Amino acid sequence: MINNILTNMRSLSKSKIRYVIAISIVLIITGILYLARDRTNQQIILTRADNHIIDLIAQVKESYLKENILKLQSYETRYRWEKQWEAARWIAQKMEDLDYDAAIQVYDFKDKEWPNVIAKKKGMRDSTKIIVLLAHFDTISDDPENHAPGADDNGSGIAILLESARVLKDIDFNYTLTFCFFSNEETGRAGSNYYAAKAKESGLNILAAINFDILGYNKPSGLFSFGAVGAQGSIRNKMKAIYRIQMNNFGGLRHGKDVVEIAGKPANGKLVKAVSNLFRQYSGLKVVESIRDDCG
Repeated sequence: MINNILTNMRSLSKSKIRYVIAISIVLIITGILYLARDRTNQQIILTRADNHIIDLIAQVKESYLKENILKLQSYETRYRWEKQWEAARWIAQKMEDLDYDAAIQVYDFKDKEWPNVIAKKKGMRDSTKIIVLLAHFDTISDDPENHAPGADDNGSGIAILLESARVLKDIDFNYTLTFCFFSNEETGRAGSNYYAAKAKESGLNILAAINFDILGYNKPSGLFSFGAVGAQGSIRNKMKAIYRIQMNNFGGLRHGKDVVEIAGKPANGKLVKAVSNLFRQYSGLKVVESIRDDCG
């Protein structure tokens, strides 16, 4: 992982990042609509989602993604306390500028106070139900005090989360969207652990979470073919193009060409099935469900 963490903007494929964010929007929009669906009117809702997705993908700007990644890597390292605070303040201001209800969540770790950034868009139908979108903004290298720009791990995730927030900001969702930007992921996931503990303590009703981490990394061999994504066609065809596998060794995709595995623990079995149904609907891929204790 260390070699990946030391990468800068040149290591990221803009075409991959653009369509990773397309995948993200597909998951966010269809996931929220699926969770809020009227079972007697599901096809109409999915059609509505399809129209939303087409419009939103057209709004994605590679220039914003690049600008945000360059800003993050300009800190040189986001491992040290003061650099994590600088990054957190910048992220919080970005979310405030997008008219989200943003705040810095402070927690104690290693005798210092550290920042998470939490930004919310209140749901219109039931604001107590929450969809969490998350990414971490700290970095690390073989020597924690060394240069670690972290364009891929995890400037890419932060940039995509910020761009998702931008294109989603004017949409009214049934449920609350919470954008979480965590510190200290590289040192025992301290930031996300604190948020999770406080969420449990407060009894937050979190329906699902999407984690954005190391996205669009430009390995020489490549894992995916994105050539067909720009072609005209349905979201189903675009998703199939995005997920077409050239090398079947990525994250559990072990079952052959055009197959995706959706995995989770038994406690999350319903969510695994919900996500699997969405992929079948939109991707045209064979979907394998794995619900086991050793997943996740």
